[in-house]
Amino acid sequence: MVNLQLIGASLIFIGMLIVMLATIVKLNEMGDDNKETKFGGVIMIGPIPIAFGNSRRLLQFLLAIVIIIFIIYLIFTI
Repeated sequence: MVNLQLIGASLIFIGMLIVMLATIVKLNEMGDDNKETKFGGVIMIGPIPIAFGNSRRLLQFLLAIVIIIFIIYLIFTI
């Protein structure tokens, strides 16, 4: 059986790689044109999500992801 700590550490590592690659791609795409940058994030304090950002659509997407993660958490803990 695979150790859950190994899976968690692997997911964190993969997530960091994705963020680094997305940053590199975004820096390469940046030009002289001024585009609006959208940002957002979610902080989970126990089961309570705290979402922040500057785009309503992005926040809705992030909260949908959080709900999916929370449902997966409930499935594996109950």
